[in-house]
Amino acid sequence: MREAKSWALNAEAEAVARQANHKLYRPKNFAEVLEKYLRDVTPLKRNTTFEDAVIPKLMECDWAKTPMNKLSSHQLVVYRDQRLRKVKASSLHRQFCIIKHAARIAVDEWDWDIPNNIFQRIKIKKNPPNPITRLNDEVVSSLLIAAEECRQGEMRSLIILGVETCMRRGEMLSLQWSQVDLKKGLVRLCQTKNGHFRDIPLTPLAALVFEGLRRSSDGRETVFSMTPNAVRLSFQRIRRRAKADGVCFHHLRHEGVSRLFEAGFSPPEVASISGHKSMSQLMRYSHARLDKVCAKMSSMSLIGTIQP
Repeated sequence: MREAKSWALNAEAEAVARQANHKLYRPKNFAEVLEKYLRDVTPLKRNTTFEDAVIPKLMECDWAKTPMNKLSSHQLVVYRDQRLRKVKASSLHRQFCIIKHAARIAVDEWDWDIPNNIFQRIKIKKNPPNPITRLNDEVVSSLLIAAEECRQGEMRSLIILGVETCMRRGEMLSLQWSQVDLKKGLVRLCQTKNGHFRDIPLTPLAALVFEGLRRSSDGRETVFSMTPNAVRLSFQRIRRRAKADGVCFHHLRHEGVSRLFEAGFSPPEVASISGHKSMSQLMRYSHARLDKVCAKMSSMSLIGTIQP
């Protein structure tokens, strides 16, 4: 027993000594951190498009090329303030999320010697969200009419399904026919923003659209053949023809969720369709149309029949 205790103490002392003598690797600058992050971490993520485009640009920044021992939070603040004159706060916040995550990974997983606290101290004040744009039937109809003139024949179906199913653009474009069950009237989503599977019940109109798409699919595994960029460019042309300034493709999903609430669906029922995991996220979409609210208010009194 005495020998075992002695061995344990010696082993612990040796481990402490090795740790004290171990020198953490210090990269020459933060661009080196970002380079390793882009090579080792980014490919493991489901969607790499954003980081593939942003990280090389971050690596070219002056602060990223500054020697690590001379990097200061002031340099990052100057960079932040300069970028906020050119991009939205939400866009810059996404970029700083990459920077902060790369710094944390370098310290926690790579045992690199970098001043992680410098990056974590940088704050970006987000602007309040823009007012939600509701699409009335006239706007939706004008978009569908304009889509009929589009060379991309799938755009009309995408617009209809954007409202009828509340799916995101990426969810629709990644959809395969093996996920569409027209007999049960369901679509099973596998690739979602939050990574969770969900089943979406189809309205009669959505089912008809899928039936038409299947007849024209020519045996293709995917429901749609368009790329995200092709959808973006096509929708911009459709929006111009429809004179629907300020409308973006994501507003179709907003409108679908809002119409589900107006149809009397409960928040859990809407969340099961939209895929939102928190009530705060979901309620951002539950915007009643102002004209309907005004019509209701004009025919009622909240405190009875008191005379003014």
